[in-house]
Amino acid sequence: MTEHSEHSEVLDRQLDTLPRFDPQPGFEDRVMSCVLVPPPSWIQSLQRRARSMVETRRIRWVAYGFLGTSTVSLSLFVALILTNPAPVNRAVGWMYSAAGVPLWRRFLEAASTTIRAVYACLSPLGLSFTMALALAAAAAGLLAINAWAFVTLARPRVAGVE
Repeated sequence: MTEHSEHSEVLDRQLDTLPRFDPQPGFEDRVMSCVLVPPPSWIQSLQRRARSMVETRRIRWVAYGFLGTSTVSLSLFVALILTNPAPVNRAVGWMYSAAGVPLWRRFLEAASTTIRAVYACLSPLGLSFTMALALAAAAAGLLAINAWAFVTLARPRVAGVE
């Protein structure tokens, strides 16, 4: 028998004399909390792009684009309301009398569902609920104003008929 195998046998006998024990509850959780799990590659890609936009100051141009789009859309919206008061009055009257409360409740339900879905998508990026809510509200507002302005401008007009 070699010296190495003799030491192994001695060590095995000494280890067998030690009492058996189980890890305490929560041991696995404590160990796993120290393990770093990288985010998925698509999130890492978005984070790199966001950092790149901030570092190269392209984010300013994106912000200017949103600001310009919002300003133009809002200006068109106000101009259309001021130049077409009769259709606006009819539409507002119909909304209050025929569909006001049920439509509003459905809108709030859809909006809250959408906001929760947007937050669920944006929370891995580290955005707070307030930031996700503001982002969703801004996007919904821009889409609604642009769609309304497009539909109103694209509607055929007949002279003398309102």
